[in-house]
Amino acid sequence: MTFSVQTIVLFIVAFGAVGAVAIWKSLAAPATTAPASIVLNQTDPYLGSSVTFTATWPKIKGNITPRIAVRCFQDVNNDGTVNTQDANPVTNADLVYAEAGSADQSKQLALTGNPGFLLGGNPDGGSIWRNRGGAATCNAELFYYSYEQGNHQIYNYLTKTSDWAAGAAR
Repeated sequence: MTFSVQTIVLFIVAFGAVGAVAIWKSLAAPATTAPASIVLNQTDPYLGSSVTFTATWPKIKGNITPRIAVRCFQDVNNDGTVNTQDANPVTNADLVYAEAGSADQSKQLALTGNPGFLLGGNPDGGSIWRNRGGAATCNAELFYYSYEQGNHQIYNYLTKTSDWAAGAAR
């Protein structure tokens, strides 16, 4: 069996590209398989209160710091259930507040002036929850972004809290 020079060059180029993509993907992959965890630090959160989390995560190649996404839900569509599984505001009318920030509380403080998250967002218009008031069911998710060839951003789930209750504003 013989191959033309063009076929061999094409094979080398294709193999090189596949190898480069594999290396690029590994740059943001977790360096260890240690489990991640996230725990709400407050025992009585409510609309307008600040919440923080204790989070641990495996070392991620490239020194990437994970992010925390806080989401709160109410029975907006009055169907008798609160859907806390779908975080897409287009498909889940029950999502009334969402915010993401650094899992590193000191970075979050430097960026926003608050080491955590102000439930409901800014009082000057922060969220549907801020406008509706009342209690909500919330959760927080620990994740990070990695990048593939062409700067394609990839969402990487680490873990999340169980649902927790947040009371009405005080």
